[in-house]
Amino acid sequence: MAEYVSLKEASRRFGYEVSTIRRWLKEERVEGLKGPTDNSPWKVSVDSLERLLREGASAGRSSTRPATGGGGTLPDLLRSWSDTLDARLTAREPRSLSDFQRREARTALAELEGWLRDLVDELDAD
Repeated sequence: MAEYVSLKEASRRFGYEVSTIRRWLKEERVEGLKGPTDNSPWKVSVDSLERLLREGASAGRSSTRPATGGGGTLPDLLRSWSDTLDARLTAREPRSLSDFQRREARTALAELEGWLRDLVDELDAD
């Protein structure tokens, strides 16, 4: 049987703002239930939310600070990311991640490791 949770619970589990999850419901990007009356709160399908997140939704993270940059130099951008990661690790944030979030973090770290290895090779080539 499909699991449906409140928007607040989905926000707690997956780390996205309630307003973002509500928008995804309105855009029909995730499945939800509302009822039995118009004033009843929304419930969101955990399966459909996990599916959307696997496909790459990222906007609306409740505790994610965007990396500064775009206008900065590559060293400045890398330093900014390093500082952000250091602050989050110091705050022991990884310990509070759900199993799903841990899997997603491992996948993202594996990708980042590959990109960084390529960047190091490119920098060494000159």
